[in-house]
Amino acid sequence: MSNMLSPLMIGLLVLVVILIGTFAGRTVRRLVPRDHLTEETKSLVSVSMAVVATISALVLGLLISNANNSS
Repeated sequence: MSNMLSPLMIGLLVLVVILIGTFAGRTVRRLVPRDHLTEETKSLVSVSMAVVATISALVLGLLISNANNSS
């Protein structure tokens, strides 16, 4: 039974971490001066997020490939 709850607990933990990150981001945005919230900065953040997403997808793909090869 504990194995069945483990993925649920991990999912809930991930949800809580994402929500905490969201609220922290909203709080920090209020503290950042207006001149730092330009279109150039937003573009830089978007490109950075795209790089992180691409690397995450690559790591996930390698992880799945490794799991398929080991079984």
